[in-house]
Amino acid sequence: MKKNIKNLSKDELLGYFDKINEKRFRINQLYNAIYVNRITSFEAITNFSNQLKTQLDTDFYIQSLKLKDTMTSSDGSVKFLFETLDNNYIESVFLPNNNTENEHNTLCLSTMIGCPVGCNFCASGRLNYVRNLDIAEIIEQIMFIQNYFPSLKIRNAVFMGIGEPLLNYDNLVNAVKIILEFNLLNRKGITISTIGIPNSIVNLANSGLKIKVAFSLHFPNDNVRNKYIPTNFKIEEILKALDYYYQNTRLPITIEYILLEGINDSDSDIKKLVSIARRFPSVINLIPYNSSFPDLGFAGCDDAKTKYFARKLYNEDILVITRKSQGKDIFAACGMLAHKMM
Repeated sequence: MKKNIKNLSKDELLGYFDKINEKRFRINQLYNAIYVNRITSFEAITNFSNQLKTQLDTDFYIQSLKLKDTMTSSDGSVKFLFETLDNNYIESVFLPNNNTENEHNTLCLSTMIGCPVGCNFCASGRLNYVRNLDIAEIIEQIMFIQNYFPSLKIRNAVFMGIGEPLLNYDNLVNAVKIILEFNLLNRKGITISTIGIPNSIVNLANSGLKIKVAFSLHFPNDNVRNKYIPTNFKIEEILKALDYYYQNTRLPITIEYILLEGINDSDSDIKKLVSIARRFPSVINLIPYNSSFPDLGFAGCDDAKTKYFARKLYNEDILVITRKSQGKDIFAACGMLAHKMM
């Protein structure tokens, strides 16, 4: 059965080229063709013999994702719906930075088909989990959208789309290694968002990648958090892993917090959140609640309550940023990705 060649490790490619009696320097030529020249067929590799191109085409393919639809927001955000070879769907989002230069444009990327976590305030949690994305499917989201906007510099990405990235640890890390090796994105511009998988956080700390981590906390109390984010991990266990991450990388941790009216917006919640934020250098992102499905039964806090919450944190010397939603009108904002295309 044919495989996507981007899913093979360098050692696997070395073995393959040895097996077909080709010189090993062909691997670097292949990488250059795929990741620099962005070829999508082996026939386009001009420095390969016809025999080699035929052999590669017999054993492998290059492209796994097919664009099915796009939606453009009034703020310039663009949502992409991709179809996989096994007839499933994922979404990615282009997020323009309208305040600064082009290189600050950002991609929101998915790591799974569906999501196994099932956070009940998140539209993506309604999608049945099918499988993890492979290395090629993760990378192709970036390459496709960069090719879609050839005049723009897209150097940043957040793994905050559909799925829990750290439950797809191996494919994610191997994809990031390729992304960095071939300069597809800026290392400092990559963020992995997670509900908190302690062993994977520790492994990531030991990987040497040194990329930013965002902890989707949202609820600073274990009993409340477990009600809305099904997880077997206590907050304290996650915080210990995040402290280890900081000690090994010296990168501040982002704490993500969606304000939900009457659920996590009390003075008691602020007190607990301050205690958590002081465990290591951090910044709190206050995120507006966005609902794709009104029947989920949640409501976000109004501007006055959000400003009160942020001011209370600021008065405790906590670095806090109140985020604005992008792509809300096309169901592309945080928590809204659920294949809802108008």
